This record gives sequence, structure tokens and C-alpha cells, in this order.
Amino acid sequence: MPLELNTHICGTVLIVECAGRIASGPETESLLAVLHKDSFRNLKHVVLGMAGVSRIDSSGIGLIVRYANSLRQRGGDLRLAAVTPTILEILRMTRLDSVLKLFASEDEAVLSFLERDASTACVPCAAGCVVLVDQSPDFCAFATAVLTQHAYEVKAASLVRDAKILLMIEKPNFILVGPSTRPDALEQTLATFRSLAPNAKVLAVDPALKTDEPQHAGEILLQMLTAQQV
Repeated sequence: MPLELNTHICGTVLIVECAGRIASGPETESLLAVLHKDSFRNLKHVVLGMAGVSRIDSSGIGLIVRYANSLRQRGGDLRLAAVTPTILEILRMTRLDSVLKLFASEDEAVLSFLERDASTACVPCAAGCVVLVDQSPDFCAFATAVLTQHAYEVKAASLVRDAKILLMIEKPNFILVGPSTRPDALEQTLATFRSLAPNAKVLAVDPALKTDEPQHAGEILLQMLTAQQV
């Protein structure tokens, strides 16, 4: 089975869910391409979900070890989650289970990164903390860049599930539900976040902002937040 990859973001963590084989050739090339994608380039914490991996060869393991070492040189790390018994036995036989950090689930691996971030957190940004939830890594990157320039601390999450994990650690002032949210799911999503973070202002971003002119989109985002501070 060829390698299938599904990516999402939770704060500073890139989660890559893998299904199929991680083997020399197109499979390792596609995994490396995802890890090097521009939208993810600044993320130094990576979790590989291995529950669906049926086979891995020496090149596949080599790629994972090499990328983990590269992240560690930049102050980050790579962790494996939900490793199958077959793959786990391979890692143990090669003693690479002591080189790569293993977790029983993706959520546990992500939390291990977020808890470390929280323990080393700096003084909160002056304008407040924002949790941004949107499936588009490009919109998240844009919104994060704009809001950060105006003294907001931004934590992005691709999925509601990821945002729930973030809220176990973060106490945001604002939660922005992004423009990629399905209209039929919007009200339920807003209600979910209001119940999870009753002290946060939960706001829906207009879907038009996803394709709007950048300067105007940035101004609208800032106006949404500043209007709540009056």
C-alpha cells in the first residue's frame, strides 16, 4: 500500500498521520516533501502518527532519524505515536527505540510538546493570547504573522480536536474559528469552544477573508479583536 499522509497543526506541533509503507523511493520522497512544505517550515515539533504504517525499510527509518536529528539541532524534536507491534519490534531490534521517542497515542505525543512549551513560556504578549482554528495552514500562517506583529500571541490548530488539546494547556483571551469552517458546522463549533473556554471571546472569521486582499484581511482580523477589548 502506497504511503498516504494527512497533516494537521496543534500549536507549535505538526502532526503527520501516516498510512501504508514508509520505504525507499516515492514514499520517503513524499514524506520528506510534506516535512519540508513551506507552511510547516517554522514548526520544530513533529509527531508522526504510525498507527497505519504496515511496513518500514532502512531508508524509511533513516529518513525519520535524520529529520529528528535536524530538528534537535534547531531546538525541536520528532516523536512517534501509536507505533504498531511490528514496527515497534523493528525499532527495538535496531535499538532505535532509545533514539526516537515513542508515545502510545498522538494526543499524548502532542501534549508532551505543549506541556514543555508551557513550562518554558515567556511573559504573555501585551495584546493577549489567540487560539486560531482553521484547516488551511496558509491562512493560519498569514493570520499568525499579522497578529504577532501587533503583540498578540497566536496558537494555531487545524482541527477542533487539536484545539481541544491546546485548551488543556492554554488559557486564551480569544478563539478565532477560521474561514475554512463548514457553514453547517459553524454554530456547533462556536458553542463547543464557548463551553470549553468560557472566559475567552469566541469569534467566527468571515469566509471571504480567505481570498481577500491581504492588507484588508489583516485589518479586519485586528478590528475583530480590538472591538472586543473596548
